Amino acid sequence: MKTWAKICSTGIITAALSMLTVVTTPACDPPTTPPTPPTTTPPPTNVCAAVSCSNHGSCTVVDGNPTCACNSGFHAEGLSCVPDACVKQCGSRVCGGNDGCGGTCGTCSGTNVCNASGQCVPVLSASLKVNNYSSQSLYYLYVSPCGSDSWGPDQLGSRTISSGSSLTLTGLPCPACYDVKVETAGHTAGVTRYGNNFACGVTYNLNISG
Repeated sequence: MKTWAKICSTGIITAALSMLTVVTTPACDPPTTPPTPPTTTPPPTNVCAAVSCSNHGSCTVVDGNPTCACNSGFHAEGLSCVPDACVKQCGSRVCGGNDGCGGTCGTCSGTNVCNASGQCVPVLSASLKVNNYSSQSLYYLYVSPCGSDSWGPDQLGSRTISSGSSLTLTGLPCPACYDVKVETAGHTAGVTRYGNNFACGVTYNLNISG
């Protein structure tokens, strides 16, 4: 008598034949694989949506990455458009004038001044040296442009030019013509010189005697 039993759930087949048990590997059907769901492609992302390029350019996509194409006068730094460095338009000028960037072409150092050509030159001035050879001290000194109606302020202030001494007044604009007057205490005596031409860089000597 033959007895067969097929148990696919355990993967074992047992057969009894003449008291002989044979165990073999079953040839069961492979399990059913569920179907793969279709792949859904997400919509493309606008990588330029939040890029303003500082409102001085436009965003473009290069190799999938946002890049700023900046307007004239600006250049890209990351995702921003920043102003180009201004190039001064001064030519040979080293001071004064307009540099084209909202400023000047420079300033002069020390006592130099900027002339009309934009060059730093020494301050042009003349000097007056009063030599007191008289027997009295001088208390007042006036220097006024030739033809002026007023002598202006006293140039000595609290100083005096005693007998036998001298005093030098510097910084007079030049070239120019000046009238000069010196007086003793109480304005009781003095000397006046009219029409003195002062050249730049020159010291004019006024000798007082008597």
